[in-house]
Amino acid sequence: MTESEPDDRDLSKVPPALRATCWKAGQSGNPSGRPRGNVGLTNRIRKVMETEVKGGKQLADVLAEILVKEAMKNPAKMHPFIRDFIERDEGKVADKLQVEGVNSLRDLIEELDQSRDDDED
Repeated sequence: MTESEPDDRDLSKVPPALRATCWKAGQSGNPSGRPRGNVGLTNRIRKVMETEVKGGKQLADVLAEILVKEAMKNPAKMHPFIRDFIERDEGKVADKLQVEGVNSLRDLIEELDQSRDDDED
């Protein structure tokens, strides 16, 4: 919206004292916002993980080796930590849905059709 276009919003319910401070149509509610280039914690951690350490390895590789070694020592203790760590980085794996008594999608469709036919009777 340009300044020459009329503002067609209904401001009748807004108290007169607040009308002057209302956002204009298309105006951001947070014009300052987060500055461009301001990276979050996850991106900062990724950057640190890319740094090289002893032997030319990246810090991420060293950390992965340590996690695997610790997990092998005590799998029950480390499994939840490693799972949460991987889900945080890679994203959560979708849960699998298991349907019992159905051998195929075709069987499932036939059963649904049969139940609909029974409901109609």
